[in-house]
Amino acid sequence: TLQIIPYSIICLCLLEAVFYLARVGESDHLMPDSKMGFKPFANKRVTQRNEGFGSFRFNSFGMQNDEVTVSKPVNVMRIAVFGDSYVESLQVPREQNYCSLLAEKLSTKLGKQVQVLNFGVSNYSLAQDYLRYQTLAKNFQPDLVIVAYRVGETEKVLPDSKQSLAFVRPMLFPQDDGTLKYDNSVVANFAKSKEGKRIASTHFLREHSRIWSTIGRMQQNSASLTLPIAGKKPATVQIANDNTREKFVTCYWYLIDALIKNFAKECAANQTAMLIMRTPMVHPGEYILSQNKVEASQLETTAKAAKAEFIDIDQLLQTNAKDHNYQPYFLEGSHFAKQMHNFVADQLATKIANGMVSPHWPADNKSLEIKWQFLKHIDYDWCQCCRGTLN
Repeated sequence: TLQIIPYSIICLCLLEAVFYLARVGESDHLMPDSKMGFKPFANKRVTQRNEGFGSFRFNSFGMQNDEVTVSKPVNVMRIAVFGDSYVESLQVPREQNYCSLLAEKLSTKLGKQVQVLNFGVSNYSLAQDYLRYQTLAKNFQPDLVIVAYRVGETEKVLPDSKQSLAFVRPMLFPQDDGTLKYDNSVVANFAKSKEGKRIASTHFLREHSRIWSTIGRMQQNSASLTLPIAGKKPATVQIANDNTREKFVTCYWYLIDALIKNFAKECAANQTAMLIMRTPMVHPGEYILSQNKVEASQLETTAKAAKAEFIDIDQLLQTNAKDHNYQPYFLEGSHFAKQMHNFVADQLATKIANGMVSPHWPADNKSLEIKWQFLKHIDYDWCQCCRGTLN
């Protein structure tokens, strides 16, 4: 027994080292969070091979970015992007996702440095995007917030009954005065459940052990194979086809409308502009664009009412894709391929650089000094009258 224990420890350490070098067992990247429901591990290396390939380390804030400072550098424009896995982009190398490409393309077009911060998290709802802005992103003082709203996003507005961490979402309910009320009953109930307690008790192993993650993945795959036999519990929300999807949007859009308007209002209070981006989606493995015209129409109307800019990447793709062949733009599981990331970055860079979006540009100290030297020669009484504006 005394020999088996140390030998077992040595073997486990060696196997962990082999898995580390091979980048195996690194796909588990979400941890519980009492406010958000869940969020990415900070400083964790993530590698996924299920769809495309991506391997990178999240920064100390749990963002899909290289390390950044909270304080914004002088004369740098900051853009914060929110959304689900289509923003997080674990399926391609970091330098090839549209957040990184947008920073590169827009810096070239504007002739000044642009930072694009990726706040996307797999399976996040719009409510979680807003909470992530409040609890983290606004501290980075972005000049522009981009909210990616993919086709079918509305279906995540209600709680889901799946006993899985990636489906634990708090709610923000609109009140009579237009404000939002936070409700974390789903989060609290999951924490009390058997699965929630299991995840909490194995937190260290989930964060640090690749062997543990590999075993967990094997168990999940094994369980999924038995689902057709054992029976599968239905989720809270089941939307069968395009017709019922549009009816669902019509019924529950008041929740999305209130979320976007409050999100935009808070951004404006922080001197941050907002751009709502409609992004496309295909049925997994089919490369046929999903459609929801009611959702698209409602989204544009709400964006206008919230005084946020709007860009319909879905419609632009339909216009630009040669012979309506969408296969080069999407991976097998429906996430964006490298060509689609490049297309999105091009569309965003063009819209922003051409002045169709009005972000709160960072001040250029030199130009401000020139303006002040000019203003000092203007009649003092006029300056006194307009002092608030000048300040």
